[in-house]
Amino acid sequence: MMSGFRWLSCIFPKKLITDGAITHARTRVGLTVFKVIFQEFTDSFKTLKPDFHELITVIFDGTTCTMPDSKSNCEKFGKSKSGRGESAYPRLRMLTLLAASSRLILDVAYGSSQGKGSGERSLLKEILTTINQKKLLFLLDAGLYSFLTIWTIKIKQGNFIIKVGKNLKLSAISNGRLADGSYLAEIKGKIPDIKNSTVQRKKWKKETLIVRVIEYQIPGFRPCRLITSILDPKISALELIMHYHRRWDVEISFDEIKTHQCATLKGQMPTIFRSKKSELVEQELYGMLIAYNLVSNRSRGIGRFRQNAFQQLKEFSR
Repeated sequence: MMSGFRWLSCIFPKKLITDGAITHARTRVGLTVFKVIFQEFTDSFKTLKPDFHELITVIFDGTTCTMPDSKSNCEKFGKSKSGRGESAYPRLRMLTLLAASSRLILDVAYGSSQGKGSGERSLLKEILTTINQKKLLFLLDAGLYSFLTIWTIKIKQGNFIIKVGKNLKLSAISNGRLADGSYLAEIKGKIPDIKNSTVQRKKWKKETLIVRVIEYQIPGFRPCRLITSILDPKISALELIMHYHRRWDVEISFDEIKTHQCATLKGQMPTIFRSKKSELVEQELYGMLIAYNLVSNRSRGIGRFRQNAFQQLKEFSR
């Protein structure tokens, strides 16, 4: 914070705190305390109020963040590669779970931007397996679709609305056409067979889900197809379409973090993160999300959060 205020030379000395002193202090604090403070915000997960037919809407989406081109960052996160070469800076890939009603970031998973297990689906699995809250409505983009994902959501007594591509085969159910134009269909896929799997070999079994299919087209755009676990005909297809487009709220949050929160005085910044050590990049990530939640959570019990957070800091300092 003090380093960021150096441009206020009329108030603070230009060399109030050196970069080396800040780095040593951050190293002493470590990563755990930032994780604990961030997890304090996840308590709001239990107090979120339903915002769509007794369901709590949450949004999954991912993004990438750049960092200084140092040896430590390259070894930990790597650079994105393409047909034209590799990216100029190392990249961290993160996936967030956002509460649609309050735009509060509830959870995050992150990792390298390349290699096996670095995709957004793998990160989504990390978060999804830890969720125990019921009556959640997940909004997901087409890139996050997998049968295992929607099956896991149903097993956890949640619901979903997800955009799917043309290549997904859906078997329409006879007499499954609803009055609003949507229809019921069967979707088949495979899930892990835990009982028959071994350490050496993982076995799969076939399962079937009944979903509601909604096809629509906004003038001037390509046709879209949504599938949802909400089968109640009292909730119209138009209402589901309108609600699905709230998924773009997560893009607004990414813009607020990367463009506005991380920008310098001139509105420009070479990279999102500033740390040259990979462990400090992780610390900076949690610090960035904590600051965002503090700003966006103005009216949701900040005083109670501050008291709990400072208490955690005192315990760690001991």
